[in-house]
Amino acid sequence: MNSNTSSIVGGFLAGIVIGGVIGAAVALLLAPQSGEETRRQIESKAEELRGRAELLAEDARKRVEAASEDLRKRVEKPA
Repeated sequence: MNSNTSSIVGGFLAGIVIGGVIGAAVALLLAPQSGEETRRQIESKAEELRGRAELLAEDARKRVEAASEDLRKRVEKPA
């Protein structure tokens, strides 16, 4: 397969995946369910996203601390 064909196939597959995600989101929003169920789903997703954000923030904090410690050691090291 040449690169042009690979690009077309990759684009097609990406379109299928993106379409599937959009379709699932629309189905979730339009599914016949009570407002309470929808609020519960939204709350659950919000909790999940909050947890991910906290993990990412903690990871970023640790990386910044490590980088700043490394930089401090480099600056303090006599030339």
